[in-house]
This record gives sequence, C-alpha cells and structure tokens, in this order.
Amino acid sequence: MKDADEYEECAVATPSQVNILITFKTLPSSVETPDVALRSSRGGRGRGGGRNGRSALRRRPSAQRRNCHPAVVPGSSHHAHLQNGQTDAGKERYEQEEEEKKGNKKEEETEDEEEVLIKTGEGEDENLVTVDRPRLWWDDGRVGDRARLEVAGPRVVLRVSRLKDEDKGLYTCRVDFRHQPTKTTRVNLTVVEPPERVEIQVEGKESRLVSPGRASVTQVGPYLEGQTVHLTCIARGGSPRPQVSWHSGTRLLDASMESDAEEVDVENTTTSPEAANLSLTAARRTQEPPPELEEPHNVLTLGPLRRHHLHLVLTCEASNNNITSPVSLAVAIDMSLPPLSVHLSQVPEAPLVAGRQYTAECEVVGARPPPAVTWRIGQRPPLPQAEVTTLEGGNITRSRLLFIPGRKDDGSIINCTAFTASPNTTLSASHYLAVHYLPSAWSSFGSSLDWSNIKEGDDVYFECTIDANPPVTRVTWKHNDAPLAHNVSAGIIVSNQSLVLQKVVRAQAGRYSCLAHNAVGTSASNTLRLDVKFAPVCSPGQVTTYAVGKYEDAEVTCSVDANPTQESYQWTFNNTADTIDVPQGRFTSLSSHSAITYTPMTSLDYGTLLCWAANPIGTQKVPCVFHIVPAGKPEPPTNCTVVGGGASEVRVRCEAGGSGGLPQHFLLTATPTHLSHPLLPTAPPQRDCHGGARVSGGGAGGGGQVPAESASGER
Repeated sequence: MKDADEYEECAVATPSQVNILITFKTLPSSVETPDVALRSSRGGRGRGGGRNGRSALRRRPSAQRRNCHPAVVPGSSHHAHLQNGQTDAGKERYEQEEEEKKGNKKEEETEDEEEVLIKTGEGEDENLVTVDRPRLWWDDGRVGDRARLEVAGPRVVLRVSRLKDEDKGLYTCRVDFRHQPTKTTRVNLTVVEPPERVEIQVEGKESRLVSPGRASVTQVGPYLEGQTVHLTCIARGGSPRPQVSWHSGTRLLDASMESDAEEVDVENTTTSPEAANLSLTAARRTQEPPPELEEPHNVLTLGPLRRHHLHLVLTCEASNNNITSPVSLAVAIDMSLPPLSVHLSQVPEAPLVAGRQYTAECEVVGARPPPAVTWRIGQRPPLPQAEVTTLEGGNITRSRLLFIPGRKDDGSIINCTAFTASPNTTLSASHYLAVHYLPSAWSSFGSSLDWSNIKEGDDVYFECTIDANPPVTRVTWKHNDAPLAHNVSAGIIVSNQSLVLQKVVRAQAGRYSCLAHNAVGTSASNTLRLDVKFAPVCSPGQVTTYAVGKYEDAEVTCSVDANPTQESYQWTFNNTADTIDVPQGRFTSLSSHSAITYTPMTSLDYGTLLCWAANPIGTQKVPCVFHIVPAGKPEPPTNCTVVGGGASEVRVRCEAGGSGGLPQHFLLTATPTHLSHPLLPTAPPQRDCHGGARVSGGGAGGGGQVPAESASGER
C-alpha cells in the first residue's frame, strides 16, 4: 500500500545534558491496530516496518493528525513532542464495532513473544493496541543508548538524552496497518546552540568585562559630567548567529547591531523614546569592522552624561532562540561629581568662651566620591582632620569638628571647604565667631617715669593695660600680694586703670600688680618691683649706751639702712669740751656697718660718739648716736605691782632703774607674813616688758628669792 507521508519541523535549544522527547499519539478512531516503527533520517526500514509488524487487528484507522511543539521540563531538560493521531470515521460504526470488541478481546495473537497492549482513548473510544517491544527503535548506531522509546498510555514517546549538535536532522515515525495504508510522519529536529557569553568593551580600556554566569552588576567609570560613553557588547558563540541588544531595566534601548550593517549614519538611526530620555545616540558603523569585532556586537553611545546617569544600570543581552534565557551582562555607570552645596549644619551658639571645647558640623551635598573637607579658623593653619561620615549612599558627606577657640579667634571666620580633584571644584561655607575670654592685664610704670631712679619723695605712676571681651567691670591693685585700697590722705590714688603713689616713702617699695575683672572671670597682671632709693638712716634696735671703766675697751658698732648701700662712714667724738673727728684708720667699715674700739683714759674721754654714712643718694641727715658712760651700780627697780595670779601663785611687775652702763639682773625676795607655809619660787621666772617674776606657794616656813632679768634691752 502506498505510504501517506507528512512532515513537521521541530526546533529545540540544546545546552549540555539536555533531553528531547518526540511523542506520537494515536486516537481511537481506527478498526486496525498499527505496528509502529521510528527511525532517524540515516536509517532505512527496520524490523518493525511494513508488513512484518505483528500487531493485533482491532480497528481500521481513519483520518490522522500530528502536532509538533517544543516544551521545557524541570531540570532544564528540553523536549520536543511529535503527536501522530487518528480521528473518528463515524460514531455509528464505532459503536457497532465496540460491541464486537467486547466479545472478542483476544481474537488474534501476535507471533512475537514480547508484545505490549496500548490503551488509547477512554470510555466508548477506548482501544487496545499491541506493539512489539523489539521493534520500537532500530537506529542504535546514531544515537546509541541515549535514545529510548517509551510506550505508555495513548502516547509513544522517543526520548533522546544528553542532546548533541550531531543529533539534529530528520526523524521519521512510520505506522503500518494490516488493512490500511502505512502512515509516515517526519520531524525535522533543529538543534540551537545558545551564545556562550557576552563581553563588554569599554572605550579606552584594554580589558573586557565578561559575563560571570550569575546575576551581578559591574561598575564602569568613573566619568565626568558632559562626557560621552561608548560601550560595545560582543556575543561569543551560538548558532544561529545571536542578536545583541541593550536594555535599561525593562526598556529596550538599542537593538540595532553594528555588525549586521555596513554603515549606518547617526542621523538615520532611530532610538526608542526611552532611549532618547537617557541621552542615547547611535554609533556610526564602519564598512569593515576591526577583526576583533567580527563577532555579533552592538555599540551603545551614552552622553553627554548628567547627574541622573549615576548608577544607571545598562544590560547587554544576546539571544538566538525563544526557549532559553538570554545571556546577559549588566554594568552600572559610575561618575565623579562636584559638590552642589556646602553649608554649616551645626555651629555653636554665640558668644563662645575661650578655652572651652565646641562642635561644628559641615554638610557637603552632591559630591562623588566623598570630597576632602578642611576646616580653618581665621589665619590659623588647617585644623586637624575631623570625623567624616557619608549618608544617603554617599550623596551627603558630613564633617564633624571639635575645636577650642582662643582669644585671638574673636571676630574670626570659621570656614569649611570641600574639594574634589576630579573635577577640580572647591566650595566653602563660613561663620562669624564671637569669642569671650578672660582679661589679659599688663602692668607698667608711667611712660614719663624713670622707674630705675625713684627716690623718696617722688610721685610714682602705674598703668594697667587690659585686653578683655566683654570689657572689664573693675580694676584693683595689690602691693606685696595685699590689696591696695584707694586712700587720698595716704597719697594712694586708684583711678580707672591707673595707680598713683604721691611722695613715695621707702616703706612703699615692693611688688605691685593689677587685677582685671569681667563677666568671664578675673586675671592678674605681671608683677612690677618698685625700688625706692634713699640716703642712709640708722638701723633700728641698736645698742646706744656703753658703760665702761677707765682703760676698758668698748666695741661700738654703727649699722645703717640705705638704698643703694652706703659707700663711706664718718665718726665724731663729742664731749662737753670739744668735738673731735675720728681718723679713718681708727675704725673699720663694711657695706652694712662700721665698728670702732673706744677706750676711755680720763673722765674727759666719756661722751658721745656720732656715726654718719653716705651713698649716691646723699649723706645721712641724722647721725647714729652712741653714749659712752662710766660703769656704775644699777639703780633699784621702781613701781613694783602685782599684776595677776591665783590661789597658788602671784605675778609681780617692776620698772627697771638705770643699769649703770652694764647688764643688770633682778632678784625678787618674797617674805610671808600670814601664811602657814613658805613661798617657793618657780623656775624659770616669767618675764614681762619691764622685768618681773612669778612666785608660787611652797613648803612650810621661810621665804623665797626669784632671780629676774630685765626685758627692756638696756645694759
């Protein structure tokens, strides 16, 4: 019988380890069960072909139908299905023969030992088909054990595992019937090789970006505003030749491949509305591309760049089928941007106080990468590096400065400057500083005063120079660290920031300083030393009376105070009869005193020694007087009185009489008159300014004596 052939095309993409299924389906509309044979285009008729098939005769086939469609199964296995079926010849005839089938389920047996019953249809259309297992697939030499024909249910499936490029070609499915013409269906299997990878060539870069096989975005740049970017996407591998296109998200930007045309002018190239919004322009295609660009490629030109292009993600896709996902590589545009604005987001509230720590913050908006931020106050060198943080993905750079203002910063400008090298841009923000500080005081002598030559009787002027913010409220002075009060009668005048000492005396010499007071605090000035120069004067506390006998030596010492120290001494002896100058060789002189040894020989040698000293200021006006008197008995004490005591003691005070020129000692005798026990003296006796002793009660009977010594200093 003449074969009735039909032909179908079926294409499938074949990455490694992929499976393909070719499915044939027979619908229950025939009275005859077919033998099925499947072979590839290289084989001939096999054991299951023609009349040699051993199938049970059930129904005669009528019209036959085929369907070839690719499908994707789990595990990334791709299958192609070919369905070969039959339609009903007539419902009425089918029902009659169905009744006959129920009584003759096994009228005829096949000669083959391995037969399979295939159930097709359901209900009234149910049909059993017997297929010989050894005749299911015969072209083992081409596909080998990677092909398996599966018979299950109404479908006969050819499964080809681990599909290869050489598996492409024409597959034939032949169905032989006992009483019907043989039905042959052919499927042309086209194997598609997806692109292996895509590469992106960035203009000006030698290396290329290669698709990593996973979802990732690679940054390109950084670029400056106004620059134009040229990105070339190249597809490697794939059959048929893949198409290369550029996308931004879900938007198609450029699908025109430079590798598909000899030359395309920019003005004749169209882009999508979305591409126009991204400042895209088409690239000029040359007639003969460079050898390295003979692969399918697409050039995307983006520019001039603006700020909104930062982080723009551009995806290059290459695809040659609608079964597998395109191979893609995404890049993001990185840009170097100048700052848009700089402002001080935090400044300390005025006024500031010198010496205290404050915080200032500066925010730079729009710079990328983060700019270099420097701080300055007035003419100071740049301050140490502040703490820098970035916010909003690097769009905001915040610099936090800790600083301590000084008195010199009052009225200065604190400045925050942001600098970017690429592009070379500088922006700054500033703030005026008002700084309060402790007064700075400096004391000095009056400008017209010769402070190195101040003598007793001169007027002295002091001035206090003050730098303070806020201004001082009060100025005070100190003399030898003691407060100096305003006293006009004593010649001390304090006026504003000045001090006047009228007719200064040597007692007013010493250290002087001023103190300035304001709202911040009090500070003291430097110390000035006032040196008052004066002529020699007698030192206080000297022995002025010497009692000696004839032919006895008296060592007389003359001490004087002077500024500067005295340079010379002069001695004179005076009695009632005459005044005699003592020759220089008769006495010795030092810078602080002069000494003379005097020996009276006769009664006329008793009298008065006078001592004068001289220095650059002048000669001593009043001499030091020393009396030389004959030695004699001391005079008795007078005016003895009881000045205190108690039940067991009594204190007695007496005035000393003349000493006779020699040291004198006192003896107190106590005689009891009505006491039942004697008085006992205490030891040592207590002395007062006139000499005296304290007497305490003692044992029975008798009296007591207490030695007493004068405290008057006379001898």
